[in-house]
Amino acid sequence: MPAPIGLIVSNIARRQVRKTYHLHGLGRHTLDEQKSFARRDLQAIATQTSNNGYIAGDRLTVYDFAVASLVAGMIDNEPSTWISTLAMETPAVGEYAERIQSEINVYCRK
Repeated sequence: MPAPIGLIVSNIARRQVRKTYHLHGLGRHTLDEQKSFARRDLQAIATQTSNNGYIAGDRLTVYDFAVASLVAGMIDNEPSTWISTLAMETPAVGEYAERIQSEINVYCRK
């Protein structure tokens, strides 16, 4: 008896996601390595925004919209993920996202 079409499609989709993940590079690293990369990136955001207030200097730019929305999405993700936990470990990153959202009066959370 042939496999149900839903099972075939889900297996194809799963293989495609694995292939894309590998092509993007993250699929070549362990979860611990991925967490290390994320911590390093989050710390870089925290350092940059603590020093200058914004990503690209001392004023709001389009880059702040992108970075703050990405960070807010990490923190406010439901259900919470391992990246949410890492983002919350760096309070300066959450404070930056909140400040940018407040400045433009647009919030990523529900």
